[in-house]
Amino acid sequence: MTMPLCISLSPRLLRLLPAGLALAIASGAWLGAGLWAQVPEEELVEFSFQTYFYTGSEADTASVPRGENALYYQQGAEFKPLTLAPNNLGLKHTFRGSLPFRLYVQQTNEDGQTVYRPVAEAVGKNAGEGSHRVLFIQPAGEQFRIALMRADAARVAQGEVLIMNVGGQALAATSGEGTLVQIGPGESKVMRYDEGEDSSFSLKIASRKGEGWDIIHTSRLAYRNPRPLFLIVYPTQDGKFWHVRFLKLRQ
Repeated sequence: MTMPLCISLSPRLLRLLPAGLALAIASGAWLGAGLWAQVPEEELVEFSFQTYFYTGSEADTASVPRGENALYYQQGAEFKPLTLAPNNLGLKHTFRGSLPFRLYVQQTNEDGQTVYRPVAEAVGKNAGEGSHRVLFIQPAGEQFRIALMRADAARVAQGEVLIMNVGGQALAATSGEGTLVQIGPGESKVMRYDEGEDSSFSLKIASRKGEGWDIIHTSRLAYRNPRPLFLIVYPTQDGKFWHVRFLKLRQ
């Protein structure tokens, strides 16, 4: 998906605009303050989120955008940098604005002014629900694939697991007889794992393959108390394999 630059007007065209508007556009404030002012209050959303940056290799930390290469998100008229951890949850951030959620990189234009270019737009069918999210970030060439997944602990009861499907195929999950949940691409769904009869359960996850299903994960999990659990499932960069990770959310 090709996305336009935040600042796409040439210096020659900027000189033809009224001085105040030209300065606002050139400085990058026009995108933030201008669009922010036009968003009706009822369309604004507010939530906290943690990032999960997938590098493709446990040892690959050099690909995490930091410093001059940091990723930014828009908060009102400001652009704030993200704190990322390789293959793990980052620090807690807050967001108040309108969807879709976008990521930006900071650049300097030919006039020496700071501008922000969008490099990714979040997908996720649950993006409008809950007060906490997980922002999954996966490098894709010079851009990024991101998904904003619902991960609100208040919506997950004792003895339930919230499964976040970041992949492009539907998933099916079960924790034993009588429990089966299908999770569409970009969806988060809750599954019951504690039936009050045992202190362990068998977790099985399958991905859609043609007319059938392909098992991608099996495990036997023991627990002392049936606390809420959070699980993220995402494919490798080549799409051939899947990762299944339990997360510890900061809410």
